Amino acid sequence: MSANNDPATGVINITPSDTVPIPQTPGSQGVRSFYVNVAGNVTYQSGNGVTAVFPAAAGQIIPIKLAWVYATGTTATGIVGLL
Repeated sequence: MSANNDPATGVINITPSDTVPIPQTPGSQGVRSFYVNVAGNVTYQSGNGVTAVFPAAAGQIIPIKLAWVYATGTTATGIVGLL
């Protein structure tokens, strides 16, 4: 098991959805942070169940554990989860 500050060991493309959470990847700790390719808002549910909106810049890596990225309210695109 890796520590939270270890580098990512994998990636997953995230498609925002109001009905489908981020798929769990076997053997990983889940999405530990995420990258945004095109700037905009990301409406998400964190690993501890808190829902919020994060205004993300293009090329930004946000160190928040994700359980869900909602389509409603999300305007950022090219979202990649770091595992």
